[in-house]
Amino acid sequence: METFRKVTGQIIGLPAYKWMLQIGAPLIGTQLELVLKSRWVIPTRILETGFQFKHPLLEEALSDIISKVPRKQYHLF
Repeated sequence: METFRKVTGQIIGLPAYKWMLQIGAPLIGTQLELVLKSRWVIPTRILETGFQFKHPLLEEALSDIISKVPRKQYHLF
């Protein structure tokens, strides 16, 4: 979440308590364990085939995605 906040320019994030995640996980079709536990994964098999990721780092991938999201312009006057 720190990387996501950094890329979106958010200074702080709201807390996500376990009870909130217990409600939300089924709504997005995932298991609570997948939301609560981090996993460091190295995609060895796919890299051995010569596959190259367009964005090998999370920050790069998020920046690319966010740059494509249309932004509503607000005019104060």
